[in-house]
Amino acid sequence: MPQSNRRQIYLINPRFQWRFIGFMATVSLLAISLLFGSNVLFFRSMTQDALAAGLSPDNPFFDFLDEQKSTLSMIYFGMSAVAFVLMVGLGVLYSHRIVGPLHRLNSHMKEIALDGEPAPVNFRRGDQFQELAGSFNAMIARLKKRV
Repeated sequence: MPQSNRRQIYLINPRFQWRFIGFMATVSLLAISLLFGSNVLFFRSMTQDALAAGLSPDNPFFDFLDEQKSTLSMIYFGMSAVAFVLMVGLGVLYSHRIVGPLHRLNSHMKEIALDGEPAPVNFRRGDQFQELAGSFNAMIARLKKRV
């Protein structure tokens, strides 16, 4: 029976990948929160500056400022949601490019241990740690020369 294509499984090492994705999500939420906080501080400062300039609280400027704050908040939350989903999605894809070659190398070494026939390993283009395949293949070539 042919082995299924493991490239379609994006959570090859769920323990590591969920931690990596959680880290990406946490960093993006932290950045989103800091940026939202800066918006709140900006509008609070604008309100205080207007009051210090002598505008009365019933001045139309404050209605305009509230409209701007509301519009910016809606845009901000929409863009934040898009950015968060994008960061989590990139976390899944990038962690797959990290875990995939390590999984492939581990599986290949297990096959060699069972079969006894050393063979070179290949990684997908775009995978991280390409140098591991080169080092492993150089080791296999040297071992074959010794035998």
